[in-house]
Amino acid sequence: MTIAEANEEIKNLQRFNIDPINLITEIHKRISLSFANLAFLLIGLPLAIKTKKSSKSAGFGLSLAIIIAYYVLLAAGSALSVKHIINPALGAWLPNIITISLGAYLTYKIVEG
Repeated sequence: MTIAEANEEIKNLQRFNIDPINLITEIHKRISLSFANLAFLLIGLPLAIKTKKSSKSAGFGLSLAIIIAYYVLLAAGSALSVKHIINPALGAWLPNIITISLGAYLTYKIVEG
């Protein structure tokens, strides 16, 4: 289902007084996943600059840990959104916000000293 089709389905569900929170969350999640590359780039660059002589297995382990943490945040945000605890946009974008903030902090620390 495309985003346009999902928007039409949301309108149809709202017409019959059915809560379309699952579709709204899915739309925000699809858009936010497009920006996950930027978030991973902002974390990867400072780590690549700082750790020049680390082993390949340590780098693989660190990248695996970052991806798992991102996925856990994405799943938690989606679950909280579907249960109406947080806004669907916030639930979908929270992993990107945290990851980009961490990347910006690491970049600042590399540039600073």
